[in-house]
Amino acid sequence: MKYLNTTAIKSFAICCQLILLSSFVQAQKTTNSPYSRYGYGIVNPNQFNSNFGTGGIGYAWRPSVYKPQINDSLARSNAKLNDRRTNFINTKNPASFSNISLTVFETGILSRSTQSTSGSQTAQNNNTTLSHMSVAFPLSSKMGVAFGLRSYSSVGYDYQDQVIVNTVTANNAYEGSGGLNEVFIGTGYEVHKNLSVGLSGKYLFGRVERDKRVVFDTDDVTNFFNTIDRSEINYNTFTYDIGFQYFKNINNYYRFVVGLNLAPVSEAKGNESGLIASYTGDSGAERIKDTTLSFQGRSLTTPLASTIGGGFSIERIGEWSFNFDVTSQSLGNETIGDNITLNDATIMNVGIEKFNDVTAFGSYFKRMGYRGGFRYNSSILNVNGTDISEMAISVGFSMPLRKSFSTLNFGMELGTRGEDNNGLTKEDFFNIHFGLTINDKWFIKRKYD
Repeated sequence: MKYLNTTAIKSFAICCQLILLSSFVQAQKTTNSPYSRYGYGIVNPNQFNSNFGTGGIGYAWRPSVYKPQINDSLARSNAKLNDRRTNFINTKNPASFSNISLTVFETGILSRSTQSTSGSQTAQNNNTTLSHMSVAFPLSSKMGVAFGLRSYSSVGYDYQDQVIVNTVTANNAYEGSGGLNEVFIGTGYEVHKNLSVGLSGKYLFGRVERDKRVVFDTDDVTNFFNTIDRSEINYNTFTYDIGFQYFKNINNYYRFVVGLNLAPVSEAKGNESGLIASYTGDSGAERIKDTTLSFQGRSLTTPLASTIGGGFSIERIGEWSFNFDVTSQSLGNETIGDNITLNDATIMNVGIEKFNDVTAFGSYFKRMGYRGGFRYNSSILNVNGTDISEMAISVGFSMPLRKSFSTLNFGMELGTRGEDNNGLTKEDFFNIHFGLTINDKWFIKRKYD
């Protein structure tokens, strides 16, 4: 009973912290990209501490070395005491939660630096944000649970263009902010010695604010008034995904894992409020002259790509692993604006990892883990007949803490999105990720109190 009470108290405390944290995450501006103007913004790759440096792989990520258990006479375990490997949380496939053997707390900070180029114009921006916070723990030697919060999508843009209206120059000013957050809870269960299944429920929520202003260039114009088109959408949607992992040692040296994930939900629901009006005065201090349209709490749905993904992993047991993922996103061919369509897309991820050598003596670099990866996204967004594709390469390091099962994780990613032609913008980005993974013996039931 004491064990159950302690478990309940700790779980409740962590849940409260995540709920409070969600308001902070929602308030952050996490990107600067004109491509985040559409839908609910740019969808962030599902990258935690373990897979940021490996190109975002995860469907078949289940290294045998990342399941340490403590040979403690008071704990439920059967492994070596000096096996100080670290458990990590892999949210890309909930079946992997069955591989958790210690309580895991993860958090990460992500810094994005972007240089945008369109014709002769360039701009540089930087945003730093909390990327995720999550907790996982085992319920038995074959079952684990994970829950947490992460940033699902990002909206952030501020740019202008010009049009001619009856020989008068007008500036169109576009500004937006917000995005979606994801709260998830999932479980994985090892139904057979070589097969695990998992289920993860997710709640997507957040606010997206958008302004479009038409501002005329001269004070001599008397027949035109500046106009504003303002909208605010609050999203609240439940989704889920199902995962499978089949794993087997080929021989004493190699291990093979196959993973599959299905996410069938195809739309995000929300409520929209909006205003279209003419005004006088400067931006931020407008005096409304005439309201053309005003509405509150109008229901709407935004397409949410249903996905199916699979991958495989080959591990040299205890030394390294190679991983490959491919994801298919289905949206058909839906028009959401002038020359703006949403298409089907394919995402590919490739990652390699050299595991920490916990038995090494001497140089600390020998005890570090090393990661590398590549990802490519053909993109669901098509603007002016061009797919806004994205690709990136990444490297990462896992740095074990002394006399601990925990690690510091560092990753860097260099990539590009879009292209500089046909009125589009090319974005070159450099992302830095810093994560902390803490392992402890919470929720392990003692034989003796």
